[in-house]
Amino acid sequence: MKLSIIALYPVEAGASLNQPGVRKRPRRDGLWAQVECQLQTTNKVTVARPVAEMPAGGPLPMFRAHLEIRRSRCASEGIAAVLQPAQRGAAADPEQRLVAPTYYNQDLVVLEFERAEVLYVSPNGNVELRFVAVDRKTGTVGTRTLARFHCDFFDLVERCRAHIRGESDLFPPRQQPPGFAAPIPSGPADLGFGMDETAAPVSADPSSVAQDDKKSLPDRPETMLREIVTNASAPIPLAQLAEELRTKFGLVLDQTDWLGHGSFKALCTSIPGLAVTPPAPGATDCVFDPTKHGSTTASPTVSTSTDAELPTVTKPTTEELRFFEELDNADDE
Repeated sequence: MKLSIIALYPVEAGASLNQPGVRKRPRRDGLWAQVECQLQTTNKVTVARPVAEMPAGGPLPMFRAHLEIRRSRCASEGIAAVLQPAQRGAAADPEQRLVAPTYYNQDLVVLEFERAEVLYVSPNGNVELRFVAVDRKTGTVGTRTLARFHCDFFDLVERCRAHIRGESDLFPPRQQPPGFAAPIPSGPADLGFGMDETAAPVSADPSSVAQDDKKSLPDRPETMLREIVTNASAPIPLAQLAEELRTKFGLVLDQTDWLGHGSFKALCTSIPGLAVTPPAPGATDCVFDPTKHGSTTASPTVSTSTDAELPTVTKPTTEELRFFEELDNADDE
C-alpha cells in the first residue's frame, strides 16, 4: 500500500517522459502527464514538489493524493478505505461515505482524492483514521490523525480485515457521493501508514481523551451493556435494555445475530457479572448485577402491557435495502 502526491499536467510531457517518476496518463479528455512528487516541509508547511520539470511555458499542474493498493499484498501491508470528509448533520454510517476507486483490476486498486479521511487497518489489527488534504493548485499538503480507533467504524474495520483474509471485496462498484471543500490541516504532513507498529493496537488517540482521562470512549456492545446494568439502581427489564442497546449498536447486533448468541437474553447471560431473573408467571425478565442488586429470583415489575415492552423495529429505507443488496451481490461475485 502506497499513499503519495502526484502532479497531473494536461499536456503530453514529450521528452520529459524519459525521466524517472514521469509516465503517460490517459484520461477521458486526452493524454496527460503524471509526475510523482516529493514532500518538502518549511516553517511547518508541507508542499508537494514534482520530481521532474515539465516544458517551460506549459500549464500549471493539478495536485492530487494517490493511493495504490495491491490486493496480493494486503496480508503483509494492510488495507485502507477512503471516505469523504464527515459533515455535521450528515449520515453517521461511514460506509455511505466510501470513495469509489479511480481504477481497479484483479490486483491493483487506485484511489485519488484532494480531501478525504483514510481508514487504515494493518495486518495485525491496528486501526488508524487520518484526514489527508492537498490543495490542487499549490500542492500544499496537510494531515491530521482523527483517531486510533472509533466504534462508528466497527463494521467497516471488519470488512477491511475480511478483505485482508481474502473473504470479501472491499471495492465493489458504487456511486461516489459528492464531497465538500474541507480546510487543509496545518503542520507537517504525514503520508506514511503502518510505519509505527509499536503503538498499542485498537486504542483511542491520546489527544482525544486528554481532557478527561476518566471518561472512556464508547466501546463494544458488551461493555456498554455491563456499564448500564452495573450503574442501575435496580434490575432492568430485558426488553427495555435491548432497545437501549440497539439505539447505539443496532446494525452490528442485526448483522451478527446478537454477537453470535442468537438472542439478547443469551448475550446477557454470557457476560461475566450479569444475570437474568429466572422465568416466573406474570413477571418480566430483568437483567441485574448479583453483586449490587443481590440475589433476584423474579422481577418486581408485573407485566401489564406486552406492547409497551417490545423493542421498536425500524423498517429499512429503500436506500438501505439497495445498499445491502449491492454488498450481497459483491459477495456473490
